Amino acid sequence: MIATDEAAVFAAIADRMAALTSGRTIGHLIRPATDPAVRYATRLRARDYVPSVRDCRFVLDIDRSWDDVATDLSAKKRRNLRRAEEAGVAATDAEVTSDTVAAFARSHAEHVRRLGGEGASPALLRALHAAVGDRLKLFRATADGEAIGELLAVRDDERDRFVLLFPAYDPTNFDHYPSEILYREAIRWGIENGYTTCDYGETTPDFEDGTFAFKTAFGGEARPTVRWERIGSRLGRVLFSVAGERLVPHQGGTPISRPH
Repeated sequence: MIATDEAAVFAAIADRMAALTSGRTIGHLIRPATDPAVRYATRLRARDYVPSVRDCRFVLDIDRSWDDVATDLSAKKRRNLRRAEEAGVAATDAEVTSDTVAAFARSHAEHVRRLGGEGASPALLRALHAAVGDRLKLFRATADGEAIGELLAVRDDERDRFVLLFPAYDPTNFDHYPSEILYREAIRWGIENGYTTCDYGETTPDFEDGTFAFKTAFGGEARPTVRWERIGSRLGRVLFSVAGERLVPHQGGTPISRPH
């Protein structure tokens, strides 16, 4: 958005945000989309924004061969991939249609429900298909001809980045390692199609969290997701926070859990 006089454009955006969030607004959050947005940190602080890190994202350099990428994986993950291959597990690039997205939404909902999360709503997935359907990729893992897991990803062609958005695994088939197979398939696809970065998506920044551990073991580099919060009414914020952390919005105003 800021392409000309950087100082003037930033000031115009910040002034407009202040006008939009005056009055009854208790507070609001800004979450920059990319790491280089740190260039605005000093100016955000000057306008009473306070940084916080509630999540992190994992990125992997894929501007290289799969064999090179595989060296970054933990020994356990490489072993799990071999076991999956021996068990006949395969991965395919499934067609993205309204029907396959609807089926994925049901599987994803069951997946996150088992883990106590909320995930992506069917409405959000339908909206993604309607708005950026040509950017979506759906990978499916199968064993003995039956689907045992899926992974929905999106192409960020402007940044040469491939983002792994949402999973859907069948827990009865975890011994077939569908997550490892799907990640490998997605990474290989990204390499073959000229992407330089694979983004594993956002995760709870806790080394004891299973998703954090998985993405670390799959070669990902953790990077903090910095949010900037500005409080308009401190008393209102205290009263509003009584209900707990889940009231702080993550995406689209709705908290999202990100189990993979």
